[in-house]
Amino acid sequence: MGKENTKHIKLAIASKAAELISQEGIRDYHFAKKKAAKYLGFSEKEVLPSNYEIDKELILFKNLYQKVDHDLVQNLKKEALKIMILFERYKPFLSNQFLEGIITKYPIIEINLFTDDIKEIEYILLNQNIHFEIIDVNIHKKNASKTLSIYKIDGYEFPIELKIFDTNEVKIQNKQILKARGFSLKELEEFDPNDVAEEF
Repeated sequence: MGKENTKHIKLAIASKAAELISQEGIRDYHFAKKKAAKYLGFSEKEVLPSNYEIDKELILFKNLYQKVDHDLVQNLKKEALKIMILFERYKPFLSNQFLEGIITKYPIIEINLFTDDIKEIEYILLNQNIHFEIIDVNIHKKNASKTLSIYKIDGYEFPIELKIFDTNEVKIQNKQILKARGFSLKELEEFDPNDVAEEF
């Protein structure tokens, strides 16, 4: 397969995956890529686009088909801040893209927390009378795998998920911060939803 042909296939898959993520609320990029490839008649063995390539297509899709709802972004910010302030000592990081105006059909507030004692998170939630459900997800990276605990919170305007990482993983996140889309607590406090542009 020629390099140029591969490039076109990856672009087509990335564009369709971005559409699926935006319109169907799919959150798993790998699943979106596979579904897009199948929809377009390509084999799953084709070279799939990177998450970054899909992010670029998400922005293009938003610019073409979605008008930024600044009130919605403001509400999402308020909800995220409540939780991030509550868990300030755990270096909360908002990992969503919606503050850039990329809002999927079913927005979910995802916040990374860092602690070596997961029970501390539970105590805070219980003391605040916040109902939660815990799910464990297996994550595979290269030759290693780990279990990630996710706390799902009800009772807010938007669903909230707290992803619990070990404290030593803060360094890993900080190294990747320029690639990541999201905000620390300080950045979120300073963020003005009206600054979300219609075009990027």
